[in-house]
Amino acid sequence: MFHLRLITKNFTIKFKVIATLDDILKELEMLRSRVSYLEKELALRDDKIKSLENRLNLNSTNSHVAPSRDPVLIKASKQRKKGGKKGGQDNHLGSTLHKSDFVDYVEPHVPDACICGQTLQHVYSDIYDTRQVYDIEIRHIVTEHQRHIKVCPCCQQINIGSYPTHVKSETQYGPAIKSFCTILNVEYKVPYEKVANLTNDLFGLPISKGSVCNFITKGSIYLKGFEDEIKQALHKSSVLHADETGIIVDVLLHWMHVLSTNKYTYLRVHAKRGSQSFDDLIEKYRGHLIHDFFKSYFNLTSSKHNPCGAHITRELDSLADYQSQWAIKFKELYYELHHQDHQQNQTIREQIFERYKTILQEGKLEEPEPKRSGKRGLLKKSKGLNLILRLEQYMHQVLEFAFNPIIPFTNNQAERDLRHCKIKQKVSGCFRSIEGAQNYATIMSAISTLKKQSYDVFQSFISLFQYENLTLSPE
Repeated sequence: MFHLRLITKNFTIKFKVIATLDDILKELEMLRSRVSYLEKELALRDDKIKSLENRLNLNSTNSHVAPSRDPVLIKASKQRKKGGKKGGQDNHLGSTLHKSDFVDYVEPHVPDACICGQTLQHVYSDIYDTRQVYDIEIRHIVTEHQRHIKVCPCCQQINIGSYPTHVKSETQYGPAIKSFCTILNVEYKVPYEKVANLTNDLFGLPISKGSVCNFITKGSIYLKGFEDEIKQALHKSSVLHADETGIIVDVLLHWMHVLSTNKYTYLRVHAKRGSQSFDDLIEKYRGHLIHDFFKSYFNLTSSKHNPCGAHITRELDSLADYQSQWAIKFKELYYELHHQDHQQNQTIREQIFERYKTILQEGKLEEPEPKRSGKRGLLKKSKGLNLILRLEQYMHQVLEFAFNPIIPFTNNQAERDLRHCKIKQKVSGCFRSIEGAQNYATIMSAISTLKKQSYDVFQSFISLFQYENLTLSPE
């Protein structure tokens, strides 16, 4: 027996030269098993590295990651490119000021003397042209309500006048300032203290943070009837958008749920995300429910489910970044159907379904089922295979937008109606109580609904605080 050292370009191998053939075969078998083990280890590490790389490459364009979490380079690439026409673009309607037929003040500018020195004070003048200045008048006003007393000349009964229902104290804040503070805090995300400071600076009204909080609480209570009206209208709609997003309430994770259409918005806060958080409105809804692939929505058996096309295309983009051929083909089919006329899609319905199935079958060849490495536990499928299986299971629901014109391609309506609460959290950090979060949801539901139907939000809230209720005019 002797030792032999083999030196190559990159490494050195030291091994024993064994005298007998049996010893050589045993050593070879041991090395083979070692190589097999190392190959499995390398495969596992390759999968882990690929998984981590995929996570690093996720952004708002190819996944459900929020745009706020995009890397700086991605954000920069989304910005408008330099060059091109500056200012208002073609077909931009604009919103320039126009002269008003009604003016509050008139300031005449009359010449007193001629350039030759002759006085013009007694000469008749006429309007040559006009210019208008739009401005605001900032001041607080105090209205004194006086009750009068009268004695009936017939029966000598004493009769005393009545104060309006919203005038309940000797001194109090009026509906306009209550509306201003409420909208400023809820819609424009200004914190309580800054709202109080702003009203003092602008109007000379000393309002405390507690008063601002009370305005919002009372406004939420007054809006309960309006909220019921929104829920009834949503329940009757043929298409309904649903989504949810995480919010922090009293340092704990809660969920802001939204149900909306292009005319109505209903928001509510719950400690749970799943089906146990749904109320009767969505549980009994029988129309088309547009949402993502969150499983709890599919547990609602009374609704007709249609997955969001934007969520699917973002997953396809993520796979296409790694040259997934089936994902590229499916995206082409998806956008082709989206931009094609519904009647044209209807005429080739069977061909569309066949093409859909063929692409998914090709995808299964690219994304094979995982092989079992152990004896127990569930097998972990790739993201691509999981998407294929979902698209296969919900094929008719995924494609319904191509044949039914009332089905939207995306769930962007619900996502837009939730975006404001993420901004609220960026400004405020979190809600201090579940009551405060729900008050915010109730008031924001009303503001969003009023805006969608082109109501004057400020005047509507003045009416709310004046009459302690709000209702929409019948269509």
